[in-house]
Amino acid sequence: MVFNVLSATCIMLVVYLVINSHSIYHLDASIEHDYTGVTSIYDFTAGGIDHWCLDGSDDSCICDDPTIPVGRVEVKGWSKATNLIQKYVQSIVENELDVDVAFIGDGIIERLNGIVLGVYSEELETVMDMFKKKKNLSSVAAATLGIAGDGASNLLFRLKGKSSSRQMGVPPGFNPKIWFIHIGIEDFMKGCSEEVVLVGILRVVEELMVIKKDAKIIISPINPIRESAYTLMPHFGNGMLGEERKQA
Repeated sequence: MVFNVLSATCIMLVVYLVINSHSIYHLDASIEHDYTGVTSIYDFTAGGIDHWCLDGSDDSCICDDPTIPVGRVEVKGWSKATNLIQKYVQSIVENELDVDVAFIGDGIIERLNGIVLGVYSEELETVMDMFKKKKNLSSVAAATLGIAGDGASNLLFRLKGKSSSRQMGVPPGFNPKIWFIHIGIEDFMKGCSEEVVLVGILRVVEELMVIKKDAKIIISPINPIRESAYTLMPHFGNGMLGEERKQA
């Protein structure tokens, strides 16, 4: 089971560092529901979420229901990126290649391949080369299956698939030894609350455990988030740190 890791994820999401120009405070997030007893995808319901937005409200943000799979076909490049991933995974299956680790998630994972929304970027050559070097040194066979801009509900859509689409879902012959999940940053960037992000991550994990019952799963911590190079998200200090840096 992965819930020892999930408990750590809960702790990670509960404590935040809020910085202003004079002091440092810790702010406790409101996650009143205990999710450690979740045993299946049927245990999730959006109705139990205390509040949807980081500021404590329900109407200052636009967040997908984290329990329902949502595609992003309206986003330019998303369908291309999903097609590339599907062909990549299918080639692994057809050639009967072993995969030690499947990295799934958002743009941080996709950038390891030097691409963004399916398009190669010269700016990411250093990142791609470094990742390849690490893989070669460790002799790890890794598959990177991320898409820039994806939140938890979008990753869920890609994992779950649809009977009417051959471009989604996980083929039966694709069986990595470890699944590494990096998701949640884009949900935070929309202003979604800590609980919405947590439920989204857990829902992805449960779906993966349905698809691959023997899956070993690692959940990556969520990286610090900024609105720009100089300002933190409002929830993390209302941009005061950014003002200090500009003055410096």
